[in-house]
Amino acid sequence: MNEALIERWNGCVKPGDTIYHLGDFGFCSSSKMESILSRLNGNIHVILGNHDHQLKNARFDPYFESLTQYKEIVVDNTRIVLFHYPIKEWNRAHHGALHLHGHLHSDRVYGRSMDIGADSNDCTPHNIRDIIKKLNSTEIVSEYHEVRDTEK
Repeated sequence: MNEALIERWNGCVKPGDTIYHLGDFGFCSSSKMESILSRLNGNIHVILGNHDHQLKNARFDPYFESLTQYKEIVVDNTRIVLFHYPIKEWNRAHHGALHLHGHLHSDRVYGRSMDIGADSNDCTPHNIRDIIKKLNSTEIVSEYHEVRDTEK
């Protein structure tokens, strides 16, 4: 299984690519984790999940660009909120921002929020531009604010 995951990762992630992993990176010993990380392409940012306690060990620092609970990025003028857990409202949701999460191990889409775990994509990382295209074509869902699709 690990070999298949590494092969699929490296098949679409090239050295120098930026990759965001939305948590629950791996369940294995520290030595096994290090042997896997040493073979993965890309500059990896991890949004910590509920099973990522061992990643906080300084031993793994060289393999990650960042380890954080939450991150906001902008890709092609689209604001994207990254968090391990699905949330109903996120920063600028009513202005068209997207929310990407893991945790559910499904391909769940709710408005402009999507579970992007690799296990929902044939164990292959998603391409961010494909996700943006898919979610930007869906209705903005907001229960708390007036929806404005003109500002991202």
